[in-house]
Amino acid sequence: MSLVDTGPPVNQDLTDQALELITRGLVTSRTDLRHELQISASTASNIVRALIARGDVVEDGMTASTGGRPAVALRSTKRPELIALAEVGTSHVRLGFSSNHGDIGHTSEIPLDLSGPPSDALKTIVKAWHRVATSEFPDHPGIDQCALALPGPVRLSDQRVINPSRMPGWHGVDVVSLLSDIAEVPAVVDNDARAGARGEAARREGEFSQFIYVKAGSGIGASLAIDGEPFSGAFGMAGDLAHTPVGPKQEVYCACGKVGCLEILASGAAIRRTLSDQGEQVTSMLDIIQGAQQGNPIFTSAIRQAGTLVGLALAPLVNFLNPAAVILGGSLSSISSFKASARAALYDQCLPMSSENLAIVTSLTGPDAALHGLAELARTSLPSSG
Repeated sequence: MSLVDTGPPVNQDLTDQALELITRGLVTSRTDLRHELQISASTASNIVRALIARGDVVEDGMTASTGGRPAVALRSTKRPELIALAEVGTSHVRLGFSSNHGDIGHTSEIPLDLSGPPSDALKTIVKAWHRVATSEFPDHPGIDQCALALPGPVRLSDQRVINPSRMPGWHGVDVVSLLSDIAEVPAVVDNDARAGARGEAARREGEFSQFIYVKAGSGIGASLAIDGEPFSGAFGMAGDLAHTPVGPKQEVYCACGKVGCLEILASGAAIRRTLSDQGEQVTSMLDIIQGAQQGNPIFTSAIRQAGTLVGLALAPLVNFLNPAAVILGGSLSSISSFKASARAALYDQCLPMSSENLAIVTSLTGPDAALHGLAELARTSLPSSG
């Protein structure tokens, strides 16, 4: 006969759900559990008592105070699941790792060739994940889940890439199935800007009820977030800012076949092309950032023009949607002249009623915005390995 008081019997399904939530770090107290499962305080306490009696959960200090009395923190005794993360760029991939408790770490970047078959690029990513995992997590048996952000439209319903302008051969590919087969773990795939918006929402914890997140790097992407969730639209394709027509229609064709698209005029790739036409040696985004930091007027002029065009493209969206904030992310957002010109164009073109209280800020998660979003997506959408 057990000497541990487990309290009155509790529903097994609720108990399993509670353990899953605690293990994933989605709830950390009895109060969180009560709100998440929509149960009474007494039922939440009985569930936690049963989980403690089974050895699945322990009490571990106090939660951070949010103005009221701190609550007893709950922690799962199961080993943390290792989530492998990757954000694909035009010619590189940023790698990272997270656990079901939410921290991002061990980030790095490696070159990546997107010109070949998608399977080749995915194998390169998975090999890099395993190499880092073996080195940094020697006591862990391997990765448990993986998540990937891509620089092209990803249809939410089936996570397939649709008409990507910078990823030849990827259109219609069932990336999530292909990645899961190669990595041999559950996988989830999303667009990079949508992942970045999710990461910002998680980091800001309700600071803005609605915001537009813009990723301005080698390419340009955007996502509207409402109450912490990226808006995907009726068919899962919302957020395309790259092919918005802006400015004069120069005879430079976008990969979509049109002229005058924002991405072909204001992205990092466009800035590199402009600078190269003026005799500057520019091969990477880092060259652009360093040229701006050194005060090179040719660099500053090209970057200011790009920022202005981004602001012009965003202004109609701000007037129509009336968000609380525009959050600038991506590597260009680290350049003061880009941020200043984007802000100036937005404030100049927006209606006073739309811009009076509008916050225009830079990303809190910096280069890891998409990784934070992917970790959040994996924790909430993928099955536990336990």
